[in-house]
Amino acid sequence: MFKILGMYVRRIWFEELIYMHCKKLKKKLENSHLKDRMAAKMLLELFGEYEGRGGDGSVFHLPKNKKDQVIQAAIREEIISPHGKESLYMALEKLSYAESYEHVMQTLQDIQEDENSLLNDISIYELKLKHVGMKDKKDDTKILVHEIAELDVEKQRKLMSTLSDLGYSIGHIGDEELQKEYISLIKQNKPKEYEFLDHDKIRVEATTKVKEDSDFMDMYNTMNDRDAAFEMMQDYIQQQYEAMEIEANKNNFVRDNAYRAIAYALSPDTTEYIIGYKKAFLSEKDWDEKLEYIGSFWNEVHTIGEEDVKEKFLKDKEIKSVLEEGLNTPKMSQENREAIEFYLSKFH
Repeated sequence: MFKILGMYVRRIWFEELIYMHCKKLKKKLENSHLKDRMAAKMLLELFGEYEGRGGDGSVFHLPKNKKDQVIQAAIREEIISPHGKESLYMALEKLSYAESYEHVMQTLQDIQEDENSLLNDISIYELKLKHVGMKDKKDDTKILVHEIAELDVEKQRKLMSTLSDLGYSIGHIGDEELQKEYISLIKQNKPKEYEFLDHDKIRVEATTKVKEDSDFMDMYNTMNDRDAAFEMMQDYIQQQYEAMEIEANKNNFVRDNAYRAIAYALSPDTTEYIIGYKKAFLSEKDWDEKLEYIGSFWNEVHTIGEEDVKEKFLKDKEIKSVLEEGLNTPKMSQENREAIEFYLSKFH
């Protein structure tokens, strides 16, 4: 009994400690001179402590305790008096922690219509896509996808990353008209070609960037321990290399996500996403594209490690039959022929 009582007291003490920490963070956020990026970091820390009520997410915006109330107040205050673009975006991204879905979407609409808003259309559409995607609201999703389809191509392409994440929700909603418009939008805006990266070139550029950093080089040149200095430089070059590699590979990530988005949009159940990949594979006429879906599926099951899903694929007679037909197509490219042979070698 005393052990249980002690555990209860410790839990209450710990909750009070977190509550006081959240109050301190909120107090710091009230400083109007706080830098935008610092305000965003503080908000992010606060968001990590939010609990909310309702396991299904339907009443997540209702606070579970006084700590949640502090976090909600911080979100609302940041939206009313933002420190800058970054902190405002973050507060709006987590507004569902404080308000109902309907209130969130109305707030975003109001900000979009405000000529003096800190955020542009792209940012608002990103936020709308994220909030709609969490709720699977058919009418709202159809309106949003149609609005984005009416935007100019440059804006559509800037939204591709967030738009691709909506595939899960599209599949779950299961509206055929919505699926067609969404898939058309993704196909029109995905990067057409895979970009092969010159890793050696990126490494050289990263090294040059480091050596042009005068502050770093001053510190490097004055260090007495030359082994430590060399190691520090190599670490810095590696950091720059990885950041530049991610940036250079950005379009390839967008392209890969596009195939996944289409497959999930065609899947009635995200746990059975092989259905969507199969539909996309069978309906596509171009073999370059057909094999992109197979490759995307193959990469996904390997990344997640779902052997049972891979087994369903390797036992599918219809997919195997189409691959065999492709292998016998006279004008099939050598690259595609080798890919087909690889997958067929795995079938049972």
